[in-house]
Amino acid sequence: MSNYYPLIFYPPILEEFLASQSVPVKQPQTGFPPISSSPVPIPPTQPEFPKPMAYLKLVILSLLISLAVSGIASALVRTRTIAPFIFLFSVSIEVIWGWIYFKRNYHQQQV
Repeated sequence: MSNYYPLIFYPPILEEFLASQSVPVKQPQTGFPPISSSPVPIPPTQPEFPKPMAYLKLVILSLLISLAVSGIASALVRTRTIAPFIFLFSVSIEVIWGWIYFKRNYHQQQV
């Protein structure tokens, strides 16, 4: 027998029987060509970078959410001096979240 390990395990008795027959055992079809037939490695496809207008809309939406959060927080605390700090805190959290999202989804993979 060859060094090929089939996906389906055949018991030794059945394997000996199939080897004794003149009909060769067919390898399972995976839908991919064999590794030896593809000499040039195919690089993985990169996800498209988001469109600039969609990115701008996302930034504006996140700033509006931060402004709303700071407005609600300042109304709850009843002091206007804390509102800019809450706004900057929420913006910084969204910037960190956006940076992590960007690095996970759109970073360049080195081959």
